[in-house]
Amino acid sequence: LGIPGGITFDQYATIRDLPGVEIAAPIANLGYYRQPLYTWFGDYDGLGVYAISCRTEEPFGPRLRSEEEITYRSVGAAAEPPEQEALRELGIEPDLLSPVCAYVYAFSVVAIDPEQESALVGLEEAVSDEYLSRDLRVERQAYQMSSGQEVLYAIPALIRAAQDVSATFTSELVPLGWPSEDGRLRETLDGNGPEALPRQEAIASQTLDGAAGYRMLLSGLVGRGGRRFNLPQFSRWARPATVAYRTYEATDLDLPAPLVEAGPVGAAGAGDPEDRVPVFRPAEPERLESGILYRLVGTYDPALLPGMPDAPLPPLSVYAPPEAVWRYDAQGQPMEPEALSAGLEPGTYLQGPPTVLTTLEAARAIGGEAAIGAIRVRVGGVETLSPEGLARIDAVAAEIHRRTGLDVDVVAGASPRQVTVRIPDYGDTLPVGYLEETWTELGVGRALHAEVAVVAGRWAGPLAALYGLLALGALPALLAGRVADLRLLLALGWRRWAVVRYALLEAAAGGL
Repeated sequence: LGIPGGITFDQYATIRDLPGVEIAAPIANLGYYRQPLYTWFGDYDGLGVYAISCRTEEPFGPRLRSEEEITYRSVGAAAEPPEQEALRELGIEPDLLSPVCAYVYAFSVVAIDPEQESALVGLEEAVSDEYLSRDLRVERQAYQMSSGQEVLYAIPALIRAAQDVSATFTSELVPLGWPSEDGRLRETLDGNGPEALPRQEAIASQTLDGAAGYRMLLSGLVGRGGRRFNLPQFSRWARPATVAYRTYEATDLDLPAPLVEAGPVGAAGAGDPEDRVPVFRPAEPERLESGILYRLVGTYDPALLPGMPDAPLPPLSVYAPPEAVWRYDAQGQPMEPEALSAGLEPGTYLQGPPTVLTTLEAARAIGGEAAIGAIRVRVGGVETLSPEGLARIDAVAAEIHRRTGLDVDVVAGASPRQVTVRIPDYGDTLPVGYLEETWTELGVGRALHAEVAVVAGRWAGPLAALYGLLALGALPALLAGRVADLRLLLALGWRRWAVVRYALLEAAAGGL
């Protein structure tokens, strides 16, 4: 799902209509969007000044990302407008609303062709209420904002029925010590912020784990009389991106092979280094040309997909929860195994299945004519990887490349494989440890169907095998630019002759 767009709708139509193509199911990852969760809790206890503390804690192995946002409210104090303005300057707002905290989930929005997805993975069997269809149109609306009128697209959407996020949200309402006379409050603060007032014991609190928070969010989006959290989105939190890996040598440690290292791109969290953790995908918010609003038609549960409990391999791997377990600490010593769940933000190491599924019409409205990132193709008439079946797959793959110029990965015969991944520090963050992950190994000689994946980029992942025919003139330069990638294949257990064959095939397919 980290593959960005690059495939046009015309290229998709060409692939779908090719002889020998039984199913062509596109994936268009439209990025990550901020989805607020509002929690109302408690009541003010008479006149005074209060701190509303909203704290997010998210474990990452032995580390803990911690962030706290504090707002201040005055209740019954400073009734005169001049005094109210003075309090605002000090960061204290007059009481207007009940105590509320706002937390944020990252919603990944992915567009599919409902008919092709149904044929490929049986998606409709995992849906409650209404399934996506071509009859559900994107509605173009005018939306009035303070800055002027904006275009807003209401897109049909299926939302994931549950989400397991390893986070805790703690909301507290804390009275602050203050003088008995309203008029002396400003004098008492004497130019300092409200944090100068002594804290008392919390009079109201609420704690939610990530899964419970998502259930509350879901009820506010699709529940009876709900939809209070469904707000227009006019900016994208982050574009889709993949984690970068490199080979890692630990000659002094006894760790299972293959061993690779994930490459962090930044850090998240506030305060001291122990409250910060590395992140692995860039999150660069950007303004959208047009806004989006979910027109929710139902929910889907990936666990209900046919075959999901037994074989989360391509093409079901799109919907499979990621599998990763902490096995070793930062020094490479064994630790009590602990599963790692998907994170709250786009940059966290693990991301779960799509949060929102929508239609290709929505992808075109939001992402333009080249919004598709990958197309999963099933070749008809192939049940096993016999020489005849492989020849048929290669012929279809070569024809796809000839007609469209796109890269083609043959994913028939995929198998799970355990990989040890080192999670390093970044900047002032502290070292984390080693994960055991389940990756997908391609081409191991067994298959129930002949699957092909078409991607727009030149490098879809370290386990890819590309097929096609083009000129070999650029081979030396191409191989020189891919030494690190080829070493990674060797580290993952590929034989040297297979890596050489892979490099030749990739170069023949058009380069890297």
